[in-house]
Amino acid sequence: MFIIFNLFLISSGAALYDPQKDFSCLDGSKLIPFSFVNDDYCDCADGSDEPGTSACSRGSFYCQNAGHISTFIPSSRVNDGICDCCDGSDETSPGSHCTNTCDELGRAAREAAEAHARLLKEGFSKRQGMSEEGSRTRKEREQEKARLEAERRRLEALKEEKAKVKEELEIPEKEALERIRIAEEEATRKREEEESAKEHSEAESTFALLDSNGDGKIDIAEIQSRQTFDKNKDGVVDSEEAHFFLNLEEELEKEEWIKSAWPVAKPFFLMEQGMFKPPPTSEDTEEVEHEEPLPLGGGQEANVNPEEPIKEYGDDEVEELLQKESKQKEDLPGVVPEEEEEEQMEDDEEEEDPHSTQQVPPVPEPSKYDEETQRLVDRTFQLMTSSTLSTY
Repeated sequence: MFIIFNLFLISSGAALYDPQKDFSCLDGSKLIPFSFVNDDYCDCADGSDEPGTSACSRGSFYCQNAGHISTFIPSSRVNDGICDCCDGSDETSPGSHCTNTCDELGRAAREAAEAHARLLKEGFSKRQGMSEEGSRTRKEREQEKARLEAERRRLEALKEEKAKVKEELEIPEKEALERIRIAEEEATRKREEEESAKEHSEAESTFALLDSNGDGKIDIAEIQSRQTFDKNKDGVVDSEEAHFFLNLEEELEKEEWIKSAWPVAKPFFLMEQGMFKPPPTSEDTEEVEHEEPLPLGGGQEANVNPEEPIKEYGDDEVEELLQKESKQKEDLPGVVPEEEEEEQMEDDEEEEDPHSTQQVPPVPEPSKYDEETQRLVDRTFQLMTSSTLSTY
């Protein structure tokens, strides 16, 4: 027991167990002679005076376990017949048979520790590899990000350059389009003014023509004096028709005639001159539908009797009738004989021969711009084309 105690003092609390002076319980509750230490009697409440015996229930016994892991066990388990320490130091009573298994247990522990160490090493190696791979991937991504950022800045600069070129090119184009628009509006205005002046002149001329007495007015009698206003074509311009062209008035002055009556009367003057054909009425359509067919035989009435049997002709009579009909067609004005018609068709086919070497040159399409604007369009196209090619 003394040997065990000495081992405990050497490995654990040697400074607290000094044989040259009294022992102070580790909880500070009592001071006892050092001879009381490890005397198999518990003097300290904390059991610190009996580290090598089982006298104190609250004490601890130190197992050195050389070759394995040192440990403490409760003092109550010393000399209890059970080997708690692998070196058997807790069982010193006669008849105990504890064998030292620390080397075997230590070997297994060392192997487990070595396996754990290898596992940690492999894990560390893998972690290092993953860390390096992550660093490489991060570096590659940063490089790609930098490349894309540089490309983005380059494209933005190119975009700004193109926008500036486009803006510069659009300035003369807009000016040209504005000139074209102003010219078109001016041409339209002039055309409308000319048409309005022409319309006004025609209205004044017609007023002067109808105002036969020169009083500056057109009345019922002056309207009835012209067959132009005979709407129903019965040969007489009645009072109702005259009132229609005078806007239901008895007479109209010049301004009122030009403003409201002339638009109504103008179509009738155009019809009188043959420059306007009115749309067919329902009565005209009915007359066309009921129009009798022309008589047969060049204007001679054909005596067709449904009860009379149809006359049959022989071959000689049919040939004679065909020759007679052909002779009548040739005598008609504007009819081309069949032989001349065939020759004319052959000439037309020769002219339209697709294999002919003579090709009609295509007619160039006229430009829709003036010369200055067309030059501007051509220059813009050339600049845009050269700028696009330089990009690639």
